[in-house]
Amino acid sequence: MHRFRKDINGLRAWAVVSVVLFHFGVPGFEGGFIGVDIFFVISGFLMTGIVVGRIEKSDKASFWKFDVLDFYLARARRILPALTALCAGVIAAGGFILGPADYTRLAAHAAGALAFLSNFQFWRETGYFAPLAHENLLLHTWSLSVEWQFCLALPIALLVVWKIRPGRKFLGSVVLAGLAASFILSVVVTPKAPSPAFYLLPTRAWEMLAGSMVYLHQGKNTLSHKGNTIIERLGFLLIAFSVLAFDSADLWPGWKAIVPVLGTALVILSRNGGSLLSTTRAAQWLGKTSYSIYLWHWPLCVALVYTGTQGQIVPTASAILLSLMLGWASWKLIEDASKRSLLEQSRARQFALIFLPVFLAISSSLYLRSNDGFPERLAGTLPPEQSGLLSIPLPANGWCFYSLDAVKTLKVGPEGLDCHIGDPAALKTAVLFGDSFAGHNIPFWDRVGKHFHIQVHAVATSWCFPAFDRTFIGPTSSPAYEQCLINREYVKNNLARYDYVVLAGNWGPIDKRGLMDSTRAAIDAIAGLNKTVIIMQAPTRFDKNVRSAYERSLLLGMDFSADEISASGDGMAIRAHRALADYARSKENVHILTRSVLFKNTYQTSEHIPLMADDSHLSILGSLQSAGNVLEAAGEETDFDAFLKTLTLPQPGESSSH
Repeated sequence: MHRFRKDINGLRAWAVVSVVLFHFGVPGFEGGFIGVDIFFVISGFLMTGIVVGRIEKSDKASFWKFDVLDFYLARARRILPALTALCAGVIAAGGFILGPADYTRLAAHAAGALAFLSNFQFWRETGYFAPLAHENLLLHTWSLSVEWQFCLALPIALLVVWKIRPGRKFLGSVVLAGLAASFILSVVVTPKAPSPAFYLLPTRAWEMLAGSMVYLHQGKNTLSHKGNTIIERLGFLLIAFSVLAFDSADLWPGWKAIVPVLGTALVILSRNGGSLLSTTRAAQWLGKTSYSIYLWHWPLCVALVYTGTQGQIVPTASAILLSLMLGWASWKLIEDASKRSLLEQSRARQFALIFLPVFLAISSSLYLRSNDGFPERLAGTLPPEQSGLLSIPLPANGWCFYSLDAVKTLKVGPEGLDCHIGDPAALKTAVLFGDSFAGHNIPFWDRVGKHFHIQVHAVATSWCFPAFDRTFIGPTSSPAYEQCLINREYVKNNLARYDYVVLAGNWGPIDKRGLMDSTRAAIDAIAGLNKTVIIMQAPTRFDKNVRSAYERSLLLGMDFSADEISASGDGMAIRAHRALADYARSKENVHILTRSVLFKNTYQTSEHIPLMADDSHLSILGSLQSAGNVLEAAGEETDFDAFLKTLTLPQPGESSSH
């Protein structure tokens, strides 16, 4: 088992090339994310080989006390030095390029990565206000956390099973049962809860256990060299098919992941150490440096996003080349050097030399987080009256948007309905109803309500687009779903209390998911009661976090313009807006606040301060400025009904782009 397997090293090359080219957006590698699945199978095979090999050599009690620790130490020696260097590097760089919120988040991610808990972090952060994946410098560490968690459980589990009944036959049966259970769980959970299915070990363990099964049964492979060559080529064919046939729209892992997993298992089973598909010098070099290349390539992907050069040929090619260079340097100077040095030390000294830097890095990260990313770094770069207005309106900054997705301490219940803004003494009343796109408009309706003398009741929570049925665009396992049902039931049963019903939602994804009929049904019910309906178009969806880009420009002393940021993903919102406008024409009492009225074709102030809190949500500043634009359009008019009559619906085919 300890003999070096050139074919497995070559498989690592296939894995890392697939992942790297996928992340850099190289055409033809849309399914390259399956490289992670290849790594999982390889890890399961190698870990099982080490553990079972040691079990078979010794049944002594000393195994539990010493050998398991040796196994953990070997994994730490392999993984932690380079990972610690990566985290230290991005934390150091982050101080120069990241705003306070992003720097705080990075510090938390660095601590999570080094504690091998980052997969839990990224799972829990999935939601409306999660940072864009391609702007998260340590997102790729989730797979290392999954592997480490498997590594912790595997030797203990195998030892317990072996103690119950020694021998590979029974052990193989138990491993197969675990594989089947994890695979079934993955198939069932992936379509219902894709985020935990993607990030968590229970739905990923079967991939590593597939590698375990290969190790336990490789001795039964009695095929000839020709037969093994055939199954090896079939395995590589399945891997290549996965890269070409799958893409990021596929829910993963699910049943489709069996294709690259089976392909990898077949390649390992074939034991073809002379194959041109895996044993060339290039493949061996890439396999040898694959871990370090994997570590360092992703921050370079993020750097392209930060600089707005993603998708451009020369910057992308340069970043890929730099990934290879950094990977080689990391392997040579950190991976290989630390391994050689550590192996000369006692076990206690090895633990100290490995984990002391980890402890210092985690402590530094937690210190950064506790200091909110040192916001004083931006001191003097923002007008004092606007520095606190760049966030989404939440209870922490004085607003009452009830987002259980963003504020984990909030509880499901009627208290989520307690949000009253505008003119509290006014006779006219309105309800602002919807998801986070209603929530970010709470400052807007506070200002507009005061001007037009309207009491406004905001009923909004994340994911909860305007509808009266049980359809939901987010995960139904989220507490936001329970709150959404409360919100909808309340609004449906209390429509008679309001003169105006304002609907705001993330219309693009709603329309794309085929859920707009639920909103239309709600509008029909509201309009049927002779209530005035106001639909708010959503802001432009940008390709990057606009606030983060602005703060980076301040730190780097660069010019900034929100209106120059690309918005290639905004098409679905434009189509949804057109569909809503077409529907509104058939209703006498349905009005639309368009982007042109709300934003006057710009998403920044005259001082070039952006109106966006992220890629698609308004900040408090943006919400207030859009209210100012509406009041400017209203002029001296204080009668809201008279103002609504001045609004014109977009004409068929009219664009609502930014």
